[in-house]
Amino acid sequence: RNNSQYFILEYIVSGKGHLKVDGKTFTLHANDVYLLEPGSSHEYYADKEDPYKKLWVNFRSDMFYSIFNEYQLNGIYVFQNTDISKEIITLLKMLH
Repeated sequence: RNNSQYFILEYIVSGKGHLKVDGKTFTLHANDVYLLEPGSSHEYYADKEDPYKKLWVNFRSDMFYSIFNEYQLNGIYVFQNTDISKEIITLLKMLH
């Protein structure tokens, strides 16, 4: 995607994947979370040998922009080995 309109929040349940954003490439594993902000240009895809399963949500939120800026998350994309599956599942259920 070029110039995405949404925040993208994804949790890797199992397997492997890849993320390219801002000229950086990340390999994603189980329990990793990535967060992309609106306006970003990025590419993400499952690994051919060990494709990931993931939970995800795309959203727009002025309030989340405030949180994103307050915690200075700009340029921080991947949170490795988070083990926050329960929290992500709860969040996704609330948003659906």
